[in-house]
Amino acid sequence: MKSGFVPLQSGLWRHYVVYCGLPEFGLPFITVEDSRFDELKSQVVFHPLAGRPEASLPETVIVVNESRQPVLAMSFLWRWTEGSGQVTTTRMPGVSSLSQLGPVQGDPRQLRFHPFLPGSKRLVTPAGVFGDNSDVLPASSEPSGFMGSFGGAGVRGRRGMKEPERQLLEMQLDSAIFADGLCAGPDELGVLAALEPVRREQQRIASEAAVLLRSSAKFGEVFDCVRVAARHPGPTSLFQATDPWHLLFTFGTQAMDRLIHAQDEQRDGLAAWFEEQSRQPLLKLRRP
Repeated sequence: MKSGFVPLQSGLWRHYVVYCGLPEFGLPFITVEDSRFDELKSQVVFHPLAGRPEASLPETVIVVNESRQPVLAMSFLWRWTEGSGQVTTTRMPGVSSLSQLGPVQGDPRQLRFHPFLPGSKRLVTPAGVFGDNSDVLPASSEPSGFMGSFGGAGVRGRRGMKEPERQLLEMQLDSAIFADGLCAGPDELGVLAALEPVRREQQRIASEAAVLLRSSAKFGEVFDCVRVAARHPGPTSLFQATDPWHLLFTFGTQAMDRLIHAQDEQRDGLAAWFEEQSRQPLLKLRRP
């Protein structure tokens, strides 16, 4: 699993960084010390609204999908040693919504942003994952198929935050979920273990909301039912700590938005939407 130890110069000292990609599953790390890095970086397509991250830092790698299937999600972590000698960890869970892990609809070769197609590349930094599938799609392909934040330039983390003086010790591809349900990686973040409990909780909330709407309950009662799912997890939960319940946030905000703007004559349609969310398909996930 370890992609290699790369020596880096820090003043008068040289230290080694451990890079742990998943090359045995077709997801290697290309580091800044690799002679291929600059050429591959030039092939990564950056969204005009996302800006360009600093790509010469040791905590930046390129991931190339050398597997034969799309990747639905990847999670990363970085370990640092601070000036005080304390070891800290930066975490980036790669799943933002259960809809991200549903069956791929349509021809995946025509999806620009998600999933991460075979042959495509992503630039990974603690600020986010940059790039899309434009590097492997025909030039005539339309921008379509956005099904989640992973894989596009919209995945952001700690961009703009001033970091204390520290040195990178390790960068790890913590987990990867493939389109056939294969789950690879050590999963220190606990993302894989959280998926089924989160699916059950979404099913419970959506089912209760649908029943309330079918029984002519006031919208305020339904609002109270789904409010817990719409609670914003904040940057600490999303990017620093293992809090799998942030997966409910996308569903919760969509539900709240529909309730706020719904009229009573739209009650049946709203109940049908909640019933659909209670049946959110999830791939049958498996370990190697």
